[in-house]
Amino acid sequence: MTKILYHGTSEANLDQILRVGLKPRGKKKSLWTEHPSAPNRVYLTDAYAIYFANCAVKIGERAVILKVEVPEFKLVADEDALAQTKIVDEDFKFLNDLDIKERTKFWKKNAPKYPHLAEFSLRALGNAAHMGVIKPSQIVKFVTYDVTPEMIFGHDPTISVLNYKLLGEGYRTALAKFVDTDGKEGRNSRESLDALWQKARQDV
Repeated sequence: MTKILYHGTSEANLDQILRVGLKPRGKKKSLWTEHPSAPNRVYLTDAYAIYFANCAVKIGERAVILKVEVPEFKLVADEDALAQTKIVDEDFKFLNDLDIKERTKFWKKNAPKYPHLAEFSLRALGNAAHMGVIKPSQIVKFVTYDVTPEMIFGHDPTISVLNYKLLGEGYRTALAKFVDTDGKEGRNSRESLDALWQKARQDV
């Protein structure tokens, strides 16, 4: 069983990625200073790759979205998805007494021990991580683009369990459309979100 997921980064990394694959960051400094990513996995998403790519570029660089097909058994949960979730399992109830930073640290270390939680992570937050290198042969497609104000403001989500529950479908639709049309459509996720906002208002 495989999953189609996405990864956003700078086009400056593309030549190396196409040669050797998507590699975990290893000893490189994490892009996320408050909650650094784990060094031994590649983070993937079904919703937020454009936002992640926008964050990864430096001035003057273009961004790239990579569509990958990866085996499910290589996936583990994104620690943020688990840290934001209230735990009901008796073995992990102690986590509910910790703050978000401590829960994130715990799951960053321990998520690989519980690979079955990867599917939950995708359902809850739209993110998961791949242990080890994603080979070039697993890259289905890539799309490069200029990081314009349209792309920044059209893809600036709040990445939380609640927001993904309400608007995840819109972000997934926009991302898939953007990649499948080589960047011609899906440039503004607002188009995919409006109907979901209306539905959310009606459900309240």
